[in-house]
Amino acid sequence: MPRVITPLTIADFRNRLCEAASELLVERGMNGFNMRELAKRLHVSPMTAYRYFEDKDEILGHIRARGFARLADVLTVARLQSDAAGVLRAYVRFALEDPVTYRLMFDLFQTENSEAAELALHCERVRAAMNDVAAGPEDAPREIRGAVLWSALHGVMALYLAGKLNRPQFEQALAAAARLHAGVEVGPAASGWPLHAALTAAE
Repeated sequence: MPRVITPLTIADFRNRLCEAASELLVERGMNGFNMRELAKRLHVSPMTAYRYFEDKDEILGHIRARGFARLADVLTVARLQSDAAGVLRAYVRFALEDPVTYRLMFDLFQTENSEAAELALHCERVRAAMNDVAAGPEDAPREIRGAVLWSALHGVMALYLAGKLNRPQFEQALAAAARLHAGVEVGPAASGWPLHAALTAAE
């Protein structure tokens, strides 16, 4: 009897394929990512993936959307359970624990695909979390304060992940971003530094 393909089995295979793609990206980076190796890891023919995704760009778009969904979930939980420092700590931990996905999420060379609407939805959830904890001039709109906080936080993370900041510089830059844009007074040498736990946990 031929196998019945249902929406559930399609979703399951797409998820398994994206998990395998994420692992391949972690191991080999973008230059080592190809459909043949991905199919090999899933024990299917190279053409099977094209029954579920149009091309490699659509797979990467799905992984990107999943990444933003995970980040949004992490920040939402942190916002409910903690303060601004907890949200920043959660953001830092996410980026440090999965730097490949984090870089891919902000890849400038992404193309439009079927995941664009989902990606936009979860981007807005992350943006809302930044808006909730941002500080700054009272005459600046809330959305602008949130954008500045996110820009500062992402800029520091991107420089560190690219090897442009060493660990002490990274800690000092994060502390400055937290103080200036979230109103959190911290210091890298302080035992109660709210970002210290995230850095330690990811190493």
